[in-house]
Order: sequence, then C-alpha cells, then structure tokens
Amino acid sequence: MVENIRYFAIFLTVVLFASIASAIFSAGNPDHSIEDAYGPSESIRGWINISLTDESTNSLFEDSRGNSIKLIDLLKKDSRHSSPSCDPVDCSTDYTAGNGETSKTLSLDEGNSEIFGLKFTGNLNGINSVSFSLQSDAPIACVSQIEIDILDDGNIDFINNKIAAGGGCSNLENDGCYNALEEKKEYNLVTAINVPYCQKMNISESPGFYLGAWVKNVSGSLNLEMSLYDNNNVNVANCALPAPTNSGGEVSCSVDYPVSESREHYVCISSTGIGEYRIEGNSNLSEGCGFYGYPPPSNTPVAYNIFAEGRKFDSIGTLEIPNSLPNGDTWGTLIENYISDRYGSLDCSTGCVVPIRFISGMNQQITINNLVLNYVEKDAGIVTDNNFYDLTEIPAKVSSNFQKIYLDEGGFSVPDDLGAYEFSLSLDGTEIFSEEVDVEDIPMILSLIPVSTASAFPTEFKVGISSPTRIKKYFWDFGDGDVDVTTTNKVTHTYSSIGQYELTVTVTDLGELTSSKTFSVSVRSPKSLINTTLDKIKNNINNIKIYIVDLDLYAQESLNSFLDIDFAEEELERLEAAYDNATGEAEYNQIITDLLRLNVPSSLTESTRAESISFFPDRENIDLDILEAIGGGSYDSSRTEDYVNGVMLWNHENIKTKMDFSEFSGVYETSVDPILKVFEIDIEEKKDIGYDYFLILPELENLEFESSVVSTEEGGYVYVDLRGKRKISFSTTEDVDFVSLPAFISPGINRLSLTEIVSGEEEGKKSKLTIFILAISLLIIVAFISYVVLQEWYKKKYENYLFKNKNDLYNMVNYVNNSKKRGLKNKEISDNLRKAKWSSEQVKYVMKKYAGKRTGMLELPLTNLMKKVKKKSDFYKTR
Repeated sequence: MVENIRYFAIFLTVVLFASIASAIFSAGNPDHSIEDAYGPSESIRGWINISLTDESTNSLFEDSRGNSIKLIDLLKKDSRHSSPSCDPVDCSTDYTAGNGETSKTLSLDEGNSEIFGLKFTGNLNGINSVSFSLQSDAPIACVSQIEIDILDDGNIDFINNKIAAGGGCSNLENDGCYNALEEKKEYNLVTAINVPYCQKMNISESPGFYLGAWVKNVSGSLNLEMSLYDNNNVNVANCALPAPTNSGGEVSCSVDYPVSESREHYVCISSTGIGEYRIEGNSNLSEGCGFYGYPPPSNTPVAYNIFAEGRKFDSIGTLEIPNSLPNGDTWGTLIENYISDRYGSLDCSTGCVVPIRFISGMNQQITINNLVLNYVEKDAGIVTDNNFYDLTEIPAKVSSNFQKIYLDEGGFSVPDDLGAYEFSLSLDGTEIFSEEVDVEDIPMILSLIPVSTASAFPTEFKVGISSPTRIKKYFWDFGDGDVDVTTTNKVTHTYSSIGQYELTVTVTDLGELTSSKTFSVSVRSPKSLINTTLDKIKNNINNIKIYIVDLDLYAQESLNSFLDIDFAEEELERLEAAYDNATGEAEYNQIITDLLRLNVPSSLTESTRAESISFFPDRENIDLDILEAIGGGSYDSSRTEDYVNGVMLWNHENIKTKMDFSEFSGVYETSVDPILKVFEIDIEEKKDIGYDYFLILPELENLEFESSVVSTEEGGYVYVDLRGKRKISFSTTEDVDFVSLPAFISPGINRLSLTEIVSGEEEGKKSKLTIFILAISLLIIVAFISYVVLQEWYKKKYENYLFKNKNDLYNMVNYVNNSKKRGLKNKEISDNLRKAKWSSEQVKYVMKKYAGKRTGMLELPLTNLMKKVKKKSDFYKTR
C-alpha cells in the first residue's frame, strides 16, 4: 500500500511539473535592445529575443506603465517576425463543451454577451438543419435588442426581425452625402425610359426601413417606386410611394428588410406613367454619392434628397430562429464549413464544438430552448440533438525558436513627464527585461507637406517641428533608396516612379537629441495628381464654406479673409483651364507647383471657445510710454507703479469688460493646426465716461479689426478709441488666447487719478485701504479665474496632446460604442485598444469620456462662469 502511495505521489509530481513546464518562454542572449531616449509619451522602439514553447496565444505582454497586448496580437503586428507555429495551425481559440441542457436562461446587461455551443459526435456526412426559439422581455427599441453571432467570428448572422408599428427612428435617418445647406437643383423624373435616380449610403442595423425622397408634382400623375439594392447590386426591396404635393416635400414608404450590421446600400427612386415630377439635389460636387441610372457608374457627381430611415425593433417576446438565415446562408452550410476548416474534415469522432454568441443591446432576461439539431452520421443515420452546451474557451498554443520580436507596434510607451524612468516588460507576470530610459524634451515632428506628388516632378517637402532648441540637422530618407541631409526644414526631391513611399525624417537638435517620424507619400502620374488635387481642393473649399456659414458674421469674414477663399476659387478656375490646354511636361509641372501652394485645409473646427470671460489688464502689459504717446500728458517715471495702479483702479471703477474667444483650427492631411483666433470684447460703462479711452495692444501677427473699427498704429502698438463703443471684434494668428492676450484699456495719463494715492496721510490711508480692498478683490477674482483657466488649459492641452489628430478620438469612441454592442467588457475593450497601439493614457481618457465621467479637473458648481466656458469639438457632431 505504501509503495502504491509512493508511486502515486511520483506520478502527481510528474504531472504537476509537466503542467508547469508545458508552457514556457526563454530569453536569449542578448535578450533585448531598445532605444534609451524618448520624447514624452513616445512608443518604445526596439526588440526582445525569446523562444516560445506551447505558450498561450492569450499570454499578455505588459510594461511597467500598465500597457499590455496579447502575444498573438504582437506577433501579428510585427511584419518582420515569421509566422508563428500554432496548435491549432490557424492559431484560433478552441472550446470544450459541458453541461448540456435543452433550455438555458440568463440575464444579460446592455453591451454584454454570453457564449453557448452545439456539440457533434461521430463521422458526419452532413448537417441537415438547426433551429431553436429565443424568449426575451426586451421592449421596443431603435437598436437590436439581441444579436446572434454564429461561429463567434465577429459577423452578426441574426437579429430581431420583428418591426414595431408606428414611426421610424429619426436618429437612424441617412441621406448619404446630401447637404440641405448647399445650393439645390431640381431634376426631372423621366418616365419614358424609367431610369432611376440613386444614392449610395450606409443604412443602419434595423428590421426594416422607410425609403423616401423629396418629390414635387409639377403636372400629371406618376407612379413612384423606391428600390433598395445591396452592395452586390442585387435588388433586395421595393415599395410604392404616396403621391407628392405640388409644393414638394418628403414622401416615404416602408420595406421589411432586416439588416444585421450597418453597411453600404443604394437607394433609388423611379417612376412610370404620364406627367412631370421632380426631385431635388446638390450638383457640381467634387465627391458626390448620387447618380442617374443603374448599375452605379464610376463617377457620382451629385447628391439627391433621397433617404433611408431605420424602423424600430418590436419587443421580442418569442423569436423563432430558423435554419435559413437572412443573408441566404443556412445554419447547416455555415457549420459544415466551420467544422471542415476547424477540424480538417467532418470527422467528429473525438467531438466537434460550434460556438454561438448572444450579444445584448439592452438589459434583458433571455431563454433559449426548443433546439432541433439534425445531422447525419456516416453508416449510422440521422441524429437529433436538443441540447445547448456551456463552453469553455481554450486559447491556441504557440511555439517558436529564438528570434527577435519588435516592440514598436505593441503600444508600450514612456510617461509624459521628463526624467529618468525604469522601463520593464513582462510576459504573463514573468519579467523579460528592465532598463532605464530617459524622457527628454526632444524635438517633435508634427507634419509634412505635401504628402501627394507626381513622378519626375521636383517636389519641395517641408516638415513642421516643435522644439525647445534649434534643429541643426534634418536627415531625409525618401523610401526609394535616396537620402539627403539639410540644415533647414525643407528639401527638394524627385521620385522617378509612381507608387507609395515611406518618407522618414530624423531631426537632431543642438543638444544631440533626435526624433524620427515616417510619413506615407503617394506618388502619381502628373495627370492623375492634378485631377485628384483639383477635386480635393474643391471639396475642401466646399467643406469650409458649409462650416463657416453658421458662424457669426465677423468670424465668417475673418476666416474668409485669412484663408482667401475667393482667391483659391479663382486660382482653381485658372488652373483647370490651364490643365485643359496643357500639352507638355513643363506646363503640367507648373500646374502642380501652383496647386501645391494652395494648402487649403480639408475642414475647420472650433478647437477652443470661451464666453463672457471677465477681462482685467495684466500689470505687465501696461505700457505707460505708449499711453503717453497715444493719450497725451506725461508721467513721472519715479512713480511708475502709482500710474500702473491708476490704470488698474480706473478699470475697476469705470468699466466692466467681458471677452468672448474662439480658436479655429484647420484639419490638414498630417496635422490639425490652429489658424486663427477671434476675440470679441464687450465694454459696459459703470458710469457715463465723457472722454476718450483706448484699447491698446501690440502689433500681433496678422491683426485685423472688424471693418467698422478705426485702428491706429503707434510705436509697435495698435490702439482703438473706445468712446461710444460697446463691442469690438478682432482676429489674429498670434499664439495668444483669452488668458494671455497682452492688451489693456486706459484713458490718457492725465485722466488717471493719483491724488487718492499720494495726497496726505489721511488720504493715503484711504488710498491704501482702497488699494488693499482692490488687491484682495483682485486676488479672489484672479484665483477664481486661474482655476477656471487651469481647468480649461487642462481640457484643451491634455486632449489635444493625447489626440493630435482629433479624428482618432472620434474613431476610438466609436470603437468603444461598437464593442459595447458586441458584448465586450471594459477590460477587453481597453486591451484591444492597447493592442492597436493606443497608449494607456489615451485608452483611459476615452473610456472615461464614453462613460460620461469627468476627465479633467473638478468642476466648480458655484458660478455661471463654468457654464459659459466650454470647449467645443466637431468630432462628435452627427447629422
């Protein structure tokens, strides 16, 4: 007996050791190499050298800052790493099935999911059918209450197909690229040949749709039909429109056509009969989405007022899931293909498991039952199974010899703050290496222009830099085998062939600190580049005109003036004519040169806004010499502080000044850059001021006042007489805002009252008391405003720093929203974002923003000021 126990103990030890040793990694010699100097928040650059033996593909690399990525995802991102050897060979997740039951009931919260499975045994000859029932207490909604992902492959195969009675979901209406603010044109519906007008658009995940258009009855009577085509040009639904009015308006009809995932479709309107009807649209667009006739042509120059609006999902109650799926597939076909690919054949003698994921769009209780699974076993006959199985996921195993795995795309990063840090990297909690890295104020490469050029065309490239010290060397690697070194941020290079090139710029400052960035440069034929650029600039101008039309008049005038939209349009017309008449290389090259000078942003955004900010002059900005030159009088230089106090006291006693501020930024191909600051100052006189007083500020870069304002230059300053004025607007490209505007308001020196400060002991006491009270008041105001300013500074700088391309922020929030619908938990979403090379700070910021949590400093609840100071972003605007 003792001997048996001893052998059993040895057996357990061997098994335990085998389980521990079965999944291992080993570090090579050397085990790693990374760069040791970085800018704030930069990604780690370098590699590790490890071997893997049956390591789980879900094993997690994690750095000392909490950034992490799964092993399989890092291997896939590293194009220099050979394909991993996995078991199973496709590196996919395997499953084990247990606890088979004919009915499963569960509670699912919004955004969560649960996975169950079907189990097959024996050597299969085929799968006949699969069907089951689903019950839910979910009510009517505009989002699908339940989504079913057969095979757990990320594709939604079935949704609630019940349509609620009544109206649609206005938030799900889509009219493609049609713009109601743009100039409209009417188009005749031609009945003789029954040619449709069509619009390309993404339609929502919905059980059905209202299809419609703006139509006007000019004469007669036509039969109108709406048609829906999928992206394979297959007609999937039709409905008849009601008669339109003589004044015109939107009419629509309903189709029962479930769409399980938002995707591109074509919505068309056509007519038969005798009469004249018209639809409306935008014409002469550089990039439209509408077209006349079907199938769609290569050119879509218009946009029609044609729309599709998703209808509401009815309450689920009981939903029957049949063998035939909405896309034309069947459960049997999908499962047969899955088993063949996953297990190599239909031989399930050792068991085959097929996963099914249920994804919840809202809080609900779900029951699945009444499963009828019919399949055929070779030489055995038809088998029927009625059980759903709980599944346990088993990650694939990966093995490889010693080789370098590059970390550049892993999302590992250094902190924001300057200094020396210990950076470490581990795999499933076991440290691979640890090394000190320095975060330094290195030069930052911000942008490159242009990023599109023509072959055989000498192109001047210019890189945008932010650096605390002067750059002494620019090293250019053009990606075609040529390199160059310059001492300025410009270089001229000619690409000999069309294609896509990776242009890498490396800069070195006087302190020998370096930084690199790679840009993708598209090289096309001259004709192709000219055509594309002409269309792009037209579209950019169109976007800008649409944007600024909703701004106040002065902001419109300022942006039009600064961007010189009129000149850009005239220049485009000239270049189009020149292109039509061009015959030789020299002419094409000149057109390209002129086009590249038209650096019109693709769109504008109001990157910062502040309203009704109290304005009080900063003592350091008060220049008594210029005040003396402007307003007359003279001052005693030995009493400078008294006169400065006089200016401050005059402002306090005579006027109440508020300021509105807007910063507008241009969205370019490789950056988002501030282009114009617009100020509006509102002056309220506390008592009648019967003399001149002035707004005085330095000659800021591109300083422009509204046309009704008379400004005068004097000794490097500009001043405006404010007598009789209540509001004054101006703009500048100088890097100033509502906090740092170097302006002050004052009357002439002889209007300043200094008697209270220096006229005797008693008056001196009163004056000192006044100044003391004023100082305390100012201290409170400054402290309060400072908090507001710091909060705005944090919001503005932090978000802009994290997301230099603000489309990234929009895309990340959209990803979180879609992932929630797919049933992923916060940790899974965060892990996936880090795997996509977003930093931990970016991920935390987006997760908080999506959840509606505070991302900045604590809001002050005691004043309306915080309600008025806000930062606007155009990246979440939807139609």
